Amino acid sequence: MGWVTRKRLLKVAREALCQLRRRFGPLAPDVEARVHGADGDQLDAWSERILEAEKLDDLFSGSLPR
Repeated sequence: MGWVTRKRLLKVAREALCQLRRRFGPLAPDVEARVHGADGDQLDAWSERILEAEKLDDLFSGSLPR
């Protein structure tokens, strides 16, 4: 993976963490690690579900209706 791709993923992960903190409050270290370790497709999927999720488990499980 090139540095441009890594830089983009880091930016997207930071934005996702900011949104998650605003929606759900302080995040556990394992949640932050999960977001930082996610690939672009996973981050995109989570960003589509963040407004519909009532709790973090809903977001990460993918159990929300489409």
